[in-house]
Formats: sequence, C-alpha cells, structure tokens
Amino acid sequence: MPTNSSLWRLSLSYFFNFAAIGGVSIFLPLYLEKQAFGAEMIGQLMAIFGLTKIGIPNFIGWVTDRNSNHLIVIRSFAVLLIIAFAGFFIAQTAFEFAMVIFIYSTLWSCLLPQYESTTVRHLKGRLHRYAHIRIWGSIGFVLTSLALGEWVERQGISIFLPVAFALTIATAGCSFLLPKTVQEESGLEVAFKTSLWKILKKKEVSAFFLIMFLIFISFAPYGTFFSIYLEKNHYAHNTIGLLWAVSVAAEMGIFLLAPRWVKKWGVRPLLLSSLLLTAIRWLMIGYGISHFSIVLFAQLLHAASFGLLHIAAIQLVAEFFKGKYQAQGQAALACVGFGIGNTIGSVASGFTWANWGEANTFLWASVVAFIAFIIAWLLVVPKKATLPNLEPSTV
Repeated sequence: MPTNSSLWRLSLSYFFNFAAIGGVSIFLPLYLEKQAFGAEMIGQLMAIFGLTKIGIPNFIGWVTDRNSNHLIVIRSFAVLLIIAFAGFFIAQTAFEFAMVIFIYSTLWSCLLPQYESTTVRHLKGRLHRYAHIRIWGSIGFVLTSLALGEWVERQGISIFLPVAFALTIATAGCSFLLPKTVQEESGLEVAFKTSLWKILKKKEVSAFFLIMFLIFISFAPYGTFFSIYLEKNHYAHNTIGLLWAVSVAAEMGIFLLAPRWVKKWGVRPLLLSSLLLTAIRWLMIGYGISHFSIVLFAQLLHAASFGLLHIAAIQLVAEFFKGKYQAQGQAALACVGFGIGNTIGSVASGFTWANWGEANTFLWASVVAFIAFIIAWLLVVPKKATLPNLEPSTV
C-alpha cells in the first residue's frame, strides 16, 4: 500500500522531471533561433525529440517488464542524462546539436515511461491518486516557465542552459528516492499468456493509438514554434513564460477535477471534448496571435487539449496493459504519440512554417485534431465506459 512518504517521493520526482522538460521545451527553440538556425532546421532538430521515442523506449520497457530491479535502469539513465545535457554547452553546428539532442532525448524517452509505470504499479488499485502525484509535475513546469522566462528577459537566452542543466541534475538525484514497486500479473489474463500483439489488435486499443498518433501530429507546431511565434509578434520573454505557465496551471486544475468527472461521465465524453477543443485552440492561436486575450484563452484550453487527454490516456493504458505489460504500454503510447506523431508533425510544421506561413501551419494542425475527434466519435470507448478505482482522493 502506498505510504505518504512514497507518494511525496514520487511527487518530487515528477516536479523536477517536468521542471526540466519545461525549460527545454519552451526555451530550446528560442535558443536554436538565436544560434541562427532557420525554421525548417529548428523543426528538424525538434523532431528528433519525437524520433527517439520510436522503438528504443519499447525495448527498454520490454527489458524492465522482465526485470524486477527496474530502478537500476531508471537511475542509470538519469545519471547519463546529466552527461548528455552537458553537450549543449559545446554544440555549435546543426550536426552537433542533432547528436546532443538525439542522445539527451533518447535517455528522456526511456525514462518517462518508466516513471509512469513505476507510479501506476506503486498505486496498484488506487489509481485515483495518480492525478494528485502528476500535478506536481505541472507545478514544476509552471514555476520553471515563470522564473526562466523572467531570467531570459533580463539576462538573455544564454541563461537557459545552466538553469536547465541544474534541473537535470536534480532530476537524476530524485531517481534515487523512488520507492520500490512489485509487478503484478493480474488483469487482461496477462502474465504473458496473452501476447502484446493480441492486446494491440483489439479495436478499441488500435483506435486509441490512432487518435494519439494524430493528436500529437497536431501538437507539433505548438510545441516547436509557439514560443517563436509569440516572440515574432513582440511578446516579451517573461510574457511568453507566463502564457506557458497559464496553460499548465489550467492543466493542474483538470488533474484535480478529472477523477470525479471520469467517475461521473466516463472516459468517452471527456476524450471527445478534449479533441474538439484542441482543434478550436489551434485556430485561435493561428489567427488570433496579435490579441493577448485570445491567446490567453487558448492557453486556458490546454486544460482540455492536454490535461483531459493525458488523464484519459494514462487511465486507458493502465486498463489495456496490466501486470507485466505496464511499462510496454506506456512506451507504446510514447512511441506512437510523442514519437511517430510528434516527429512527423515537427518536420511537417518546419516545412509549412517556412513555406505556407504561421497561421496556415496552425490551420492544418486544427484539421488533424478534428479528424482525431471524428475517429474517437466513431470508434473509441463505449459510450458508458468508465474506469475502475477513480474515486477522488482526499489526500
């Protein structure tokens, strides 16, 4: 049974993990732009973050699912992450940045599914507590975006590297605080009697992964170019940090409310709402960038476009991939969504940003999100489906 001490250790790990992710995802595109890289090259370099989520994390998940001492894997990768990040201080050419990003992102891509599966395993039948742990990741992201945005505004983009490096060191340190977990062999008649392929072939599972693939294609222009788009339209760096912080603060509110909503309405209406609002959100950013109030409201929609989607995805993966398949399920989600989807979306957005323009790039992102909505409406999750163990926690 999870103790308060173990829950806080998990929460602290999420805090520094997503604080570091926040620093890199928000300010690395701006840093690359200051290194005189063009839009297409920035799109290609940022696409590497998605590329590294294809295949390798699945293999690591397969290994750790068969290894009871999975914390050794997590801690080893976390320490190597520090060494990899140091490469950003000496990289100068596009090739050097590509190599550093590839190694750094490969390690991150292997780590994050392990954190998720460790948390799910530790919570066992008390998955309703997941949101209360994951929210600390959002808090870390918010604080980093606000503080680093202010520092960049005052001292320049070069301050980004030492701050993100310090957060990476803190992340590695927290990996040594993670509690041990016990793998279970229940659910979906698992225990490797059911093959992973049989799970993936289920209609609801394959439809779910198709939706994740499409929605992360649509997220790529936002993740790659939102900060650059704001800067081009004369937003100060601290305002850019503030807008990112608003989006994640809204996400935090969803993490607190979602368990009650899933219990009351089930997954389907929340998933559909998140996909439809995502399509609307990209239109607002693409065509309303010059109006702060429109951009602010679009950032508040992050609560739905990412917050609800993430909660639904984690719960569905926990339901589809039980027992020893848990880490592989999380890795499959990372591979299909953050990996293949984000890679294709980043490369495509780099091309369209340079050749079609900023607004049209967000337009096609909106269309892709709407297609995901249609697929979800037709194929995914029975209308009255609910997930177990989602009662809200008072802790």
